[in-house]
Amino acid sequence: MILRVVIAFLLLTSPALAIDFNRFLLDDDDKPICEVAKENDVCPQGRNFTLGRAVRNALYAAFPDEQNLPGDEKVKRAELAMRTKQENAQFQAEDIALMKKLTGKLYSPLIVMRIWELLDPKK
Repeated sequence: MILRVVIAFLLLTSPALAIDFNRFLLDDDDKPICEVAKENDVCPQGRNFTLGRAVRNALYAAFPDEQNLPGDEKVKRAELAMRTKQENAQFQAEDIALMKKLTGKLYSPLIVMRIWELLDPKK
């Protein structure tokens, strides 16, 4: 019981974080990743893979181990995904934790590392 109270207190008192979801995700050469095949070795305008796109993909995904996910959790994820498109949106620690959990399930190690670096820059 005490642990629940402490966790609730930490969640309520943890500062909201502003994250730039327009940041490009970088490959292992620190170059922006392109969402589509490059044309003449150039990524088409607006097709660089952004943090926002990666996080939204994960929040909208239907994972095999979550076939019985309740509707209210699906709505929560969709609302969170839409907030990533808002300028100056603030996110709580629990929002970031969910983004990290789901992107960790969806993407390969390099992409997860790049996403997590941007979601939680203190680590």
